[in-house]
Amino acid sequence: MRLPLTPGMSALVRAKMGGRVLRDCVLQAKRFSAEEAETLQIIDRATEPDDLVREAVAMAANLAKYGEPMECYQELKAEMYRDAAHLLQAKL
Repeated sequence: MRLPLTPGMSALVRAKMGGRVLRDCVLQAKRFSAEEAETLQIIDRATEPDDLVREAVAMAANLAKYGEPMECYQELKAEMYRDAAHLLQAKL
């Protein structure tokens, strides 16, 4: 894209990946196959397009049982990505 990442996007990318994966992604614009992204834990699960909605709903249902009440799960995610969320919400 030949555009720098905003501070918020940079923080989010750093929160989701690190080391060589981060370097290859940001500096070399490396594209990852679904299988590579799953192996590198960039994504939670790779699935076929026809199965995407079914898999996403199943994953959400599984995660929901750990987040009762929902505010608990929201707080956990907010804390995990606190720095990225703060920068994403900042006015540039």
